[in-house]
Amino acid sequence: MTAERAVCYIEDIQRFLTNHRSAFSEDMITANGMAISALEKQIPKKKILRPLNGGRLHVQYCPICNEIIDDNRYQSYCDNCGQKLEVEE
Repeated sequence: MTAERAVCYIEDIQRFLTNHRSAFSEDMITANGMAISALEKQIPKKKILRPLNGGRLHVQYCPICNEIIDDNRYQSYCDNCGQKLEVEE
């Protein structure tokens, strides 16, 4: 199973919990939402490249929090939000 598929299943559980809110505690619903967020952070996302100086230079940004990513092309996690990033080879 992929992480993406696991997120889909947990989101289904979240919809069920939310639709039957009276049978479940708010803590359970919140905890499930936190599990979704944590798992989504483990799915590698592609860094955003934006041109600078007329396109001669490029800066890398996190696709989730929009923070600048260190110029190290092998950085595998965002230092700000913890999102897993695709690593260039």
